[in-house]
Amino acid sequence: MTMGTRHGLGRAVGAVLRRLRRHRKLLLRTLSERTGLSVGYISQVELGRNSASVETLTKLAEGLETQLGAVITEAENYVPPTAHDVRIAFLNKTGIDGMCLTCSCGWECPLGFNASPDAAFANAQRHRQEQTGRQP
Repeated sequence: MTMGTRHGLGRAVGAVLRRLRRHRKLLLRTLSERTGLSVGYISQVELGRNSASVETLTKLAEGLETQLGAVITEAENYVPPTAHDVRIAFLNKTGIDGMCLTCSCGWECPLGFNASPDAAFANAQRHRQEQTGRQP
């Protein structure tokens, strides 16, 4: 079952719009200027907290230089990231190369997948410092 049918197409469309905006390195403010929609409203649509009309979605798609049909198609096949995917992205963004809950030496973070990103990051930093003898 796809994201569009199980969790609501609106949330999936919002996630796709956010991914496209970030991929194009556009700020919410820039998309707001392109579409005439408020920053807050665009954010709410991207988060799936506010539904948008076809006209509004068309404006957003055009502001992102794509077609609404392509957004809908991608949304129908959208699979939300897992907590593990989110943690990998968080830790990679903060500079720990390839270290999620398991770093390249095979050490597994005893905090597990349910740890907060801050706790997992701090634990991974401590481990890296122990392995290298220096600050990450």
